[in-house]
Amino acid sequence: MDWLDKQIKAYRDAKLEGDRLLDEGQIEESNLKLQEAMETLELIYQRESNDSGRLLSLCWEAIVEKNLTLGDQFLEEENYAEAREHYRIALDRAESRTQKDEIRIKIGQTGPERATTGLEKLFEEVKANPKSPESIHNFATELALEGYYPEAVTYLEQLVELTPDDAEAHFKLASAMADCDRFEEAEKAFTIARDKGADGAEIDYRLAEFQVHRGEHVAAVRLLGRALEKEPDHLEAHSLMAHLQAVAGDYDASVKAFGEVLRLDPDDSESHFELGVLHEVNGKMDLARDAWQKAAEVDPDSDFATFATEKLEAIENEPSVD
Repeated sequence: MDWLDKQIKAYRDAKLEGDRLLDEGQIEESNLKLQEAMETLELIYQRESNDSGRLLSLCWEAIVEKNLTLGDQFLEEENYAEAREHYRIALDRAESRTQKDEIRIKIGQTGPERATTGLEKLFEEVKANPKSPESIHNFATELALEGYYPEAVTYLEQLVELTPDDAEAHFKLASAMADCDRFEEAEKAFTIARDKGADGAEIDYRLAEFQVHRGEHVAAVRLLGRALEKEPDHLEAHSLMAHLQAVAGDYDASVKAFGEVLRLDPDDSESHFELGVLHEVNGKMDLARDAWQKAAEVDPDSDFATFATEKLEAIENEPSVD
């Protein structure tokens, strides 16, 4: 009989004896036996947990090494997409900070395949100064600007490790995560950025977007209200507020919000069109017609100009009422 079998038998014997003593009313003796059973069970758990942990760690190490090897092979073949994928798997399972930093550098070596000369130069600066916050910031910012959001996240994560109190770094990381649809992580990063002093209005707006994404419109409206208190001319906040109020059936408030959008951006064809729809719902057809005409005029090539033109044609084709 091995160690585990012996311990299981000891647990069962103590448990049965404790239950028997309890049935006989020997409460104190029963408690002692049941406590003995629980201590044996805890001993089993601790040993098995430690063994499992060691085994899992060994598996993780093997996965990391295998994917690093594959990544290096694909990198040598200039198959950057495959190399990047294997390096990311390795990064997710690497445990030491040093190894994570080394893998991040490898990810940078995978491209992007269409990297500009400026981007290549910035990467070389990171490669030469892997612990330089300035170099990493510049490279990550350029990656995000060129649309390489997953790569930007990789370097921005390293940046916030190097500069944990830098509100801008946390904000950039949150924005890049949001662009990768990593909404829960982005929400946490935006909250950290706000706590460290980043622009409150913009962060409230971005947090409102996440609430909309999960269908919590009331919470989103509350956050947008806070954003607009801090920055009354926040165009995107007014626009999102207008749409949410329209969905909620608060048409008068939505009309007012679209008015603010158009005050800030008179050539927004979509807002002119949506404003016309609201006027139509409220039975104010003259105002609706004016809004749709404006939508068609300010950006005649847009989809909303087409929708507005269709609305105007439908009005003209309505049969007159004698």
